[in-house]
Amino acid sequence: MKNEKIPNRKPKFTKRFLLLAALLAARPGFCGDFPAPSLPELWRNTVKTVSAPARFTARDWLFASVFAGGLAAVYLNDAALRDAAQHARTGGTNSLASAVKPLGDGKYILPALGAVYFFAAAAKNNELGRTMLLSAESFLIAGAIANAVKFGAHRARPGDSSTPYEWRGPALDGDGLSFPSGHSAAAFSVAGVIARRYKNHAFAPAIAYTAAGLCAWSRVNDNAHWASDAAAGSAIGLFTAWQVAGAEEGKTAFITASASGAALAVRF
Repeated sequence: MKNEKIPNRKPKFTKRFLLLAALLAARPGFCGDFPAPSLPELWRNTVKTVSAPARFTARDWLFASVFAGGLAAVYLNDAALRDAAQHARTGGTNSLASAVKPLGDGKYILPALGAVYFFAAAAKNNELGRTMLLSAESFLIAGAIANAVKFGAHRARPGDSSTPYEWRGPALDGDGLSFPSGHSAAAFSVAGVIARRYKNHAFAPAIAYTAAGLCAWSRVNDNAHWASDAAAGSAIGLFTAWQVAGAEEGKTAFITASASGAALAVRF
């Protein structure tokens, strides 16, 4: 098993949040009828996402319980899953992981969203521009939630501990910020918005979710996170994306089980 040590670094999310928040507060002069950044909207969507459980129905809580049970099962098998991932690790998996890891990194995500936003403005593509703005909002909200949990949990990374059960609890230092995976949260926060906004496009949802899933997998392959870290981060990002995308239609997005129990659907 390749048990390499992952350096602990304080998240750079705060600087990115302030930078993007400043951009959202300023209305670009070229906007006109084109979708413009809005700091008040970012705040409304943040409050809406954080307070969403207060509006859960019985079915929503049932699904949340099922997910929590699944996450607990992964958590109890984190050590075995880590060992399996490291045993299967090869030069090929490392190359793939290196290629998809940037999909969850803010220093790549934010410039990419900005570039596509300005391209959409030049092309007068309002739908694409609006999707980029919502993706940026979702990224910020999911990042804030993930980092709040990180500093509240302080779980040791798999490269720093032989056991997945090492938690220190709330603290302000940057050591042991494994749970949840910030890359996974970031990747799914953007993928979920894109998939929702372009749900009627043949391959958009599949491509978006596959890319985000590979990013989450890369964190386990690189021994930077336990499998339950990646699962929790993915859930945070996806749930945030559904809340933000649902707010665009004046509706609330929750996850519900289908009547047959064979599939899952998003209820708006």
